[in-house]
Amino acid sequence: MFVILLVSLYTTREVLYVLGVTDFGIYNVVGGFVAMLSFLTSTMSNASTRFFSFELGNDNLYSQRKTFQVTFSIYLLVIGLVILLGETIGLWFIQHKLNVPPDKYKTSLFIYQISLLTLIFNIIRIPYNAAIIAHEKMKFYAYVSIIEAGLKLGIVYCLILIAWNKLELYAILFSITTLLITILYILYATHNFNECVTKFDFDRNRFKTILSFSGWNLTSNLGDVMMDQGLNVLLNLFFGPAVNAARGIAYNIKGVVVSFVGNFQTASSPQITKHYAANEIDQMRILVIQTSKISFFLMFILITPLYFCLDLLLKIWLKVIPDYTSLFTTIILIEMLVLAMGGTLNLAIQASGKIRKFVISLSIIKFICFLIAIIGFKYYECPPEFALWICVLNSCICMVIKFVFSATVLNNTLESLIKLILTRELLALLFSGMIIYCLRITIYNPQSLVNIIVMSVVSLLISVASFFLIGLSRPEQNKILKLIKTGILK
Repeated sequence: MFVILLVSLYTTREVLYVLGVTDFGIYNVVGGFVAMLSFLTSTMSNASTRFFSFELGNDNLYSQRKTFQVTFSIYLLVIGLVILLGETIGLWFIQHKLNVPPDKYKTSLFIYQISLLTLIFNIIRIPYNAAIIAHEKMKFYAYVSIIEAGLKLGIVYCLILIAWNKLELYAILFSITTLLITILYILYATHNFNECVTKFDFDRNRFKTILSFSGWNLTSNLGDVMMDQGLNVLLNLFFGPAVNAARGIAYNIKGVVVSFVGNFQTASSPQITKHYAANEIDQMRILVIQTSKISFFLMFILITPLYFCLDLLLKIWLKVIPDYTSLFTTIILIEMLVLAMGGTLNLAIQASGKIRKFVISLSIIKFICFLIAIIGFKYYECPPEFALWICVLNSCICMVIKFVFSATVLNNTLESLIKLILTRELLALLFSGMIIYCLRITIYNPQSLVNIIVMSVVSLLISVASFFLIGLSRPEQNKILKLIKTGILK
């Protein structure tokens, strides 16, 4: 993750500089629009991981193989649907609605087609990726991530050396990188897991079960698409590609920070599902509570230093800083902190398979928030950051919904769950936040590099101390101390 962090920051910096603000914004909004079609992909990805983990919990190779084959067959249908939607509705939108400079029109169409191809490569990867996650082969991700980081560095090198349309070249090289990583996933999964046998299989009962689960996930993922790429398209329509460039930078930072917590949650997902499959609800509840708190505090510890050094980091990191970048990033950091409060509660709900009311509730909230954004831009001339504050509002409400529905799955009362997770998170946040804020208004000097570094380190230590002393229970504290002691002795 440290390698990925450095490479992501460096490549984003160089790509922004080589492409320029406008081209970088165009790539983000065109690629983002293609990503809107990925609601089908993320829907099936969640379903694949859940069913693979469930079957592993039952330890039935025949059932595991049938599940993989049915899932693989469904993905072929998904690819066909993506191509159909992409070459009709999607192409029409790019041609007639997207806000790009006239001289970039043909390039935008080319980027769109390459991005569509990249999405297809990602779809092919998903069943193999789900099998790897279900088997908890997380070391594979470390190796592949380093390879991917190296390939992205190669992209930057090629952009500098090759005299061609930089935007088109970037899209092509990124697509090739995705293809190579997809091939690695397929080779690893088919070589190591007996159930990963590529064969067309439309077993009616399994097909129906997986699609039924996926159908409700589809509703939720449509809401995610609206709040993510839909708002990005709105920013393009009302403010142009330069604002998309600023949002793209902010979301690159979000991606780096979220990946730390996301990989931790990915590692815990199969265990949560397997506990549920084995009817080990007490063990699942303990795991969900612990991983939820750790998810929040990992995010908290990562974000806190940025409170002091964000502007400095942007100046050091980027050769060109688009307008709104600092403001967008600050709001997104707040959104990430709110999202992290829900921890792994959604994984418990997914594991149960009882998701209908849960996803309908989330989707309604996201749809309302998206409408508020449209109304704000169209009728009240709200500034660009309004879209990001809407995301914060959405995250707050969705976090509450997660607590309500997960309480039933975990056989716990809502009050008890809030006390065990949310209360400790908020107390630690309040305690450290008050100290850090007092330091900021008294001794913080943004003109002094030494002061910024010292304040960032101090705020990090305060966050860690708050997490340990307030966020964790006594048994959890003892467990961490024991792990640290064992690590030192080794």
